[in-house]
Amino acid sequence: MLVAACCWAVNVPVVIVAGQSNTDGRVPSADMPSYLSAYAETGMPNVVWSYGNSGGWSLTGGQGVFAPFYPMCESNNDRNRWAYDAVVYYNLIQHLNSTLYVVKESAGGTSIAPASTSSGDRHWSVDEAFLDTAGVVGVSNSISGSHGKALAPALVYNIRQCVATIQEAGNTPDIRCILWHQGESDRTPTASANA
Repeated sequence: MLVAACCWAVNVPVVIVAGQSNTDGRVPSADMPSYLSAYAETGMPNVVWSYGNSGGWSLTGGQGVFAPFYPMCESNNDRNRWAYDAVVYYNLIQHLNSTLYVVKESAGGTSIAPASTSSGDRHWSVDEAFLDTAGVVGVSNSISGSHGKALAPALVYNIRQCVATIQEAGNTPDIRCILWHQGESDRTPTASANA
């Protein structure tokens, strides 16, 4: 008798989270809902994340490396603050029958439009002229030789790496939503007109 072993790919839900540093977590832990604080030390079951940050610090390193999710601020593994997205993950896993994969990336003080103010002159813009000369944050310098300024290609690279990791595990990524936080750098009328 011939017995064939076969592995079928399983669709797994993926959430993408990106934007300015507020997405890292600005809420004091004392204000964390009790249903989340229960996971502060043990991690939230069935949620893993790959978290990158263009400033160089990150909990998981991003780029396709997944780690257990703890409802806390990413910066320096800070357990004194937490981020809004923990509420989203908690609510999602109440309705999912599988592990939730989170791809998250933040960059403080950044803007969408290159004409807007941004710390380090880093922008999420996908304007072709900007991308041709900006260089990619964390990957390449601009034509002028300065550090990379384009954030969107770095995020896309991280997403691709995460997709590859999920596929290597025999699963099929199913991107369910994108959460984006953008704030002060694009709030002026001039900046929003350029975004």
